[in-house]
Amino acid sequence: MWLNSDDLLLNGSLDSIAKNYNSCKSKENFVAFGRRVYVDDKSIVTGYLSFSLFMGDVNSIAWGISRGPHQEASCWSREIWDRNGPLDQKFNYAFDLDFFLKILECKPNICIIPDFIGAWRLWELNKCTVEPSKMADEVKVVKNIHKKLNSIYKNRYVKKLFRKTVKTSQTSWAYLDGLPLIGQSINSDSKKIQKKIPFIWEKLFSSFIS
Repeated sequence: MWLNSDDLLLNGSLDSIAKNYNSCKSKENFVAFGRRVYVDDKSIVTGYLSFSLFMGDVNSIAWGISRGPHQEASCWSREIWDRNGPLDQKFNYAFDLDFFLKILECKPNICIIPDFIGAWRLWELNKCTVEPSKMADEVKVVKNIHKKLNSIYKNRYVKKLFRKTVKTSQTSWAYLDGLPLIGQSINSDSKKIQKKIPFIWEKLFSSFIS
């Protein structure tokens, strides 16, 4: 994995990665996705993203149906890097998205790590905050490289339906257990607790674990 200058790894992250890697049957194809937390320049939690449906599907990401993996909360085996790296340096904002789509096109063993959290610090000098339009333009270029033009998502009504379903999966159905509380320090021991993990995520986790 890599961390940008505005990224953080939270306590327990590396331990979670190690446990999931050691339990993976095909270690050379190991890819793990965690969840993203947003923090400000004082390390106060301002928001977070849970998993969404189809976040491991190239075409869904390329057509804007689902969000891609969260860079600072994702990791992969050395073999995955050797086959799909290095990063394409002609991109300045979307090199991570391009890399992830290359990986996903190879159908790796995706592992969801619900207790592994990475943080992205959004503040006034973050380049994505300073130049959002340039970032959006580059993301569009990368998606166009990887999208299949004969996709069912080409139908705007199908696309709208799937996008709404995915958005609901990341909000109303979201798996939030263990995330730091919004408004508190990222280092706080207070975590969000759910009495019941949504059924859909139980099924999603079990289908991803390899």
